Amino acid sequence: MGRGGYNGEGVLTDPDVEGSSIMLVIFGIRVSEDVLGVVRYVCETCGQEGAHQVLRRRRRFTLFFVPLFSVGTTYVDVCTWCARSRELSQQQAELATRELR
Repeated sequence: MGRGGYNGEGVLTDPDVEGSSIMLVIFGIRVSEDVLGVVRYVCETCGQEGAHQVLRRRRRFTLFFVPLFSVGTTYVDVCTWCARSRELSQQQAELATRELR
């Protein structure tokens, strides 16, 4: 019997099991961030008055690096001075960025 390799259809074959083939499936989760706005106030962690980014983070299930569907969305406030990150509700994020629109 020969060594394992690719058959004529591009499928990797196992040399130990006759007629078997191995399929490779690549899947995972990808996180993307969108800046909804930037607000200024005093950070409760570092005490600096500065810009805070309001972000929307979306997690998506991917198959072969192609995003298929959303598996979760969170909203985050990030201080640009100390990088402190605090999770927000969707309503809090909308209220914080409403004045910017």
